[in-house]
Amino acid sequence: MSFPDLSQVPLTDPPDGLDSNFIDPPSQVWQPRLAIYITFPIGILSVILRIYTRIHLGQRFGADDYFMIAAGLGAIGYTAVMLVTTQNDVLGRHAWDIPVAAVMTPSILEESFAIAVVNLFAHSCMKISLSFLYRRIFYPSTTSTFMIWGGIIFIATSYSALLVSWTYFTVPHVGDGGWVSPAFTERVGRTAPALAISISVVNSFTDFYLLGIPLAAVSMLEMSTRKKFAVSALFLTGLLICALSVAGVVARVRLYQANSVDSFWITMSAYAFSVTEVNIGLFCACIPVVFTTLRSAILRSRSILSSWRESLISSATGTVHTDSQRTAKSDGVPESSGELPIVEKGTLGTLISIIRGGRRPRTDAAMTAGMEMSRYSELRSVDVEYHKNMVK
Repeated sequence: MSFPDLSQVPLTDPPDGLDSNFIDPPSQVWQPRLAIYITFPIGILSVILRIYTRIHLGQRFGADDYFMIAAGLGAIGYTAVMLVTTQNDVLGRHAWDIPVAAVMTPSILEESFAIAVVNLFAHSCMKISLSFLYRRIFYPSTTSTFMIWGGIIFIATSYSALLVSWTYFTVPHVGDGGWVSPAFTERVGRTAPALAISISVVNSFTDFYLLGIPLAAVSMLEMSTRKKFAVSALFLTGLLICALSVAGVVARVRLYQANSVDSFWITMSAYAFSVTEVNIGLFCACIPVVFTTLRSAILRSRSILSSWRESLISSATGTVHTDSQRTAKSDGVPESSGELPIVEKGTLGTLISIIRGGRRPRTDAAMTAGMEMSRYSELRSVDVEYHKNMVK
């Protein structure tokens, strides 16, 4: 009895009018690769810059920083496994362009399991880190404290439950016969798509929940709408993560509806959204801490470019400008003070009073007592301890 050559047998029959192509078929494996190449440097550099900011400004590391470092390590592991998986162009093809022999290897299911595990680890650490950062800022507010701790508990329990469920259903049981046994592959094909949707839904829900915490606090401030938008800008970058998480849910639903018929083709889009969400999530979670470092670098670059421009103009016209003249013309950037523009008295005091008290101040005197701030000497971070260092 002769057996068919599985290297020439497609996973499914091609649609009418198409033939199987095992040589050079279209593949979507480029999508997660491109997502990695673009977003991975952004995410990791954000974590590195966060660590630099803490050390450079002499600030202590908190739970939010340690969880963010863990999330960065998770992102590195996630990217590494994803790159290994996507080196095989076969996995991004239509099912009718994939020979059965190409997927009859344990490595495919092992890598799929590893991708989900590291993804869950990176997401949970990143979101717990952001929750602890909010706690540094909003801890005296009863409402904010309740929301923050509720989020931390939900994130820890839900992601742990998802990890246990994924491990149970996507790792061979005793007696299954291994990673490529019919009993195991049938169970994975039946349960993995639904679990993937559950993971994506939890990701999306927690993203919107974490975005709502600072926006709710800012909405209670006694300041103009323009200033509220300015304060909220540091947190509104989270809208990008929410959009990516929703796109991930849509991709996972499409994968579930495909019912494994063309899962390899559709999975690549889901992987691309997932990689982007993790890496851009690192960037958005670090923005409140590294904002001043980035702003300082931008102002310094503008000052240097302005000086070069004045030097070139002086060389061309024969006019000599003194350093003080260049400084005065460098877009209003002070020469040595490094100070931000003067703000109205009570603006930052109001912000801290509302955040720490969880309510509107009763009087102007109570609003500004002990918090009289007319200018920033250096915006160090959103860390509660940093506010003390901002008093001139």
